[in-house]
Amino acid sequence: MRLKNICFMAMATILCTSVLTGCGTSSAKEDSDNELYIITEDKSSISLSNSKPGMFGVTEDGEIFMEKGYEGKVAYIDKKGKKSIGFKFDKGSEFSYGMAGVKEGNTYKIINQKGKTLVEKEDGVLSPLNNNLIRYEKLANEILTNENTTEAIESLTQSGKTLKTTGILNTKGEIIVEPGRYDEIIKDIGEGYILVKKNKMYGLLNAEGNEIIPCEYTSIGEINEGFIPVSKGNLCGALNEKGEIIVPIEYFYVGSMNEGVAPARLDESGIGFLNKEGSWAIMPDFDGVTSMNNGVAFARKDNKHIIIDKDGKEVETKINFENKVSINGFSDSGLAVVDILDGESKYMSVINTKGEEIKNLEKKDYSALEVYPSGLIVSVNQEGKKGLLKEDGSVILEEEYNDIRVISKDVILVDKDGTYSYIDSTGKTLY
Repeated sequence: MRLKNICFMAMATILCTSVLTGCGTSSAKEDSDNELYIITEDKSSISLSNSKPGMFGVTEDGEIFMEKGYEGKVAYIDKKGKKSIGFKFDKGSEFSYGMAGVKEGNTYKIINQKGKTLVEKEDGVLSPLNNNLIRYEKLANEILTNENTTEAIESLTQSGKTLKTTGILNTKGEIIVEPGRYDEIIKDIGEGYILVKKNKMYGLLNAEGNEIIPCEYTSIGEINEGFIPVSKGNLCGALNEKGEIIVPIEYFYVGSMNEGVAPARLDESGIGFLNKEGSWAIMPDFDGVTSMNNGVAFARKDNKHIIIDKDGKEVETKINFENKVSINGFSDSGLAVVDILDGESKYMSVINTKGEEIKNLEKKDYSALEVYPSGLIVSVNQEGKKGLLKEDGSVILEEEYNDIRVISKDVILVDKDGTYSYIDSTGKTLY
């Protein structure tokens, strides 16, 4: 979650010089369950693999995709192109938390992965919030009763009236939060917590839809391990799951918790790591740090990049990192993309948590590298062509693809000369 505020989004410039996370794209994530990519298909085309996907998507089990075609109707298929949930929906959204929001005629629905309707409404759009809850965007009567939706929206906007009010339902269709109680019900920002907004301030609901933090904070950051970064005005702190303050709201910066520690800066001096009790686990002796992952983090000290462990001690490495202002941290796979100085020149490569370079990648001429939590690596040559590598740097696909998108460990979309197909992590074509 990245909100526009002094301690999070607006601190991007500060993060590049003091907190080294969030200022690059060399460490990537597999496309998550709640991201939607629609596959568009020419009406004359039968072969999905030869169609040009504008977007694509999978459920949390990595099996079901969304397809749009056949006179604009939406369907859902598995990664082999079978098990279709029929072409009957006029609109559809991503599958997340085992559910998807669709529209059939004038009715909005939530369906499960078998296509069964769980909840339906005719007066508002439905979308999954978490495993138990559904966002319910109740539309203004003027929109529902006017055949020209665009005209109705323009009229409401010009008159300053509300287009919709948002509430929350459970999977039985029962109202948990009345529409209009909050100005916005935004999304799950970690561990089932739902970010809400009222009068330009932010609060939190728990996984059952009960308010645990009132809307009195300028921002609320991404939640992990029960640690909730917040800000009031220009100052940052953190709360626990009960809404109790565990880090006083007097810090210049407080980041998200990972592996028991969160990066923090009390003032304009150094940055270090706090533990879950709000005490210094690693003293603020650094100019910048990344998040802790796999027991290590990058740190910047005395105008030099180093690797540190959970005790703040330097991990010895023979690698001389380029002295950039920002650097990305280690991925969940324990790999990190770095620029390595080699005499008067430099090159891009991948290292492990011991500070060792992946041998198959030594001194290659890459223009970009992306590492994923599964250990897969997407490489890009100087001509912009992409390839796919294993965790040890061995080749799965040569660098001859226009695009490669890692959706999950076993589902990868590839584009070769305008022909799209799905493969698994061995390079085998799924369809």
